[in-house]
Amino acid sequence: MRRGDHFESGRRGRPARSSIPLGVSGVASLLLGLALGCAHGGHAGHRDDDADADHSDRASSGAESAAAERAEHAARHAAIDRLVAIQDIEQLKARFMRCVDTKNLPCLRDEVFAPGAEIHFKGADYDISAVGWTAIEKFYESAFTTKKFGMHTAHTPEITVSGDTARGTWYLHDIFVNLEENTTLQGSALYDDSYARIDGEWRIMYSTYERLWEETTPRNPKTKLGSRSVKE
Repeated sequence: MRRGDHFESGRRGRPARSSIPLGVSGVASLLLGLALGCAHGGHAGHRDDDADADHSDRASSGAESAAAERAEHAARHAAIDRLVAIQDIEQLKARFMRCVDTKNLPCLRDEVFAPGAEIHFKGADYDISAVGWTAIEKFYESAFTTKKFGMHTAHTPEITVSGDTARGTWYLHDIFVNLEENTTLQGSALYDDSYARIDGEWRIMYSTYERLWEETTPRNPKTKLGSRSVKE
């Protein structure tokens, strides 16, 4: 071979080697690299999707937790409001008893009954109804005097509150002295009351009872009577 021919073969060989396709190992390496790249990109996509889902779950969980906390807070305040209302109504009923037994009519008018209130009391030999303060006042004026007075107590209240209205059931025990007829009455009944909150204060709208039992006995002339609840 001539020197020139050898040189030309060399020149031809170098370019030829650069244009020959890759060997099996080279192709495998390329394909492996592409596969790994795709796999890496795929995993990254999954991680992004998982991160988005996790963030969405946390946001949803946080919103639900906040809503539950607000609901619990509102329920707690509503329960406290009901307890306060029940306590106020119990005080109202106690005031009613005190004002009746002492015949404190201004107290009954201004601190117990609502405007337009109604009463209905039924016993063995009486059935009394009155609507509005004028009629209620007339009843208490005649029912309680220095010769007719007594003790009224209310027990075991069952009170339900709904906003600015309420209902109450009470057990009544009373003793009533009637010096005009020389008798003493004792008995029990169940009050059924309706209440309303007016200008922030609870008042009786309707009060009724029907006797469970009562007994009237003549007074013993020898029985000594001390102070009386109704004054001149």
